[in-house]
Amino acid sequence: MKKHVKIIHRLVAYLGIEGFFVAAKKYLPWLIKFIPLHTAYKKAAHRLVKRDGVFFNVLLSDYMQWYVFADIEDLSWRKATQYVANNSIIIDVGANCGAFALKLAQYAHKSQISNFKIYAFEPNPLVFEQLTDNLQLNPNLQAYVYPVNLGLGDKDATLNMIISADNTGGGAITTAEGLGEVQISVTSLDKFAGTENLTDVKFIKIDVEGFESLVLAGAENSLKKWLPGIHIEITDEWLQKHGSSQNAIIDYFTKLGYELYVEKNDKFVPIVNAYNYISNIFQYNLLAVLPKNS
Repeated sequence: MKKHVKIIHRLVAYLGIEGFFVAAKKYLPWLIKFIPLHTAYKKAAHRLVKRDGVFFNVLLSDYMQWYVFADIEDLSWRKATQYVANNSIIIDVGANCGAFALKLAQYAHKSQISNFKIYAFEPNPLVFEQLTDNLQLNPNLQAYVYPVNLGLGDKDATLNMIISADNTGGGAITTAEGLGEVQISVTSLDKFAGTENLTDVKFIKIDVEGFESLVLAGAENSLKKWLPGIHIEITDEWLQKHGSSQNAIIDYFTKLGYELYVEKNDKFVPIVNAYNYISNIFQYNLLAVLPKNS
């Protein structure tokens, strides 16, 4: 980052006028460059903001929560609104501070959907506390969101999590002994679904920093039973650390009969038109949905 940009960011942060640029960028997108990055803030700096009808107390120095603060468009929850229905269930794997779950719950509340549930899985105890705190800020959404302080994987286990100091969304589960800064409990979606008697799971969002293949392995029966829509983060380098790959996940979804789309330039494009794109990018989001005529 150029030196003069850093100076502008720190000045805007010091004056506390970043909210103006966040609001104004909706009409003048180029103003986003005046919004200070998370690195411009002290570790304890928080802001209470309202995004898409939901209140969040965001930690400004955190990369993941900065996205909420800066009101960066997130297609995952908007796509999931198509699956919100009476008596349906949505699973949020890697809920973080609740951006996906709470915004989706607000949509359900505004649409007067009844008996709709979102199970928000967040294994990191510190981040889970932020999730529940944000839920407390929105009493009208508490009937929809069920926070679960567990990780999802292929089986019951106690594992280690490596925590990023400035990115709560960068916490990575590891199966290696001696690594990690906090121990977390993990279960499988299949077991959780059986224990909780889940029915009609319509959509699953998965963002777990390379652990995605193990989440899918532990959800095999659930996926075959419900064939929900799936929004999943793909990072091939991280998947390979857990014995999988982007090609393995793409093949898995294809065999289940899903159509695949890649998130590109704020829209979903068919994967057949995006192979060059995904082969030259470190990380991307994949959408798996059933064909419309199925």
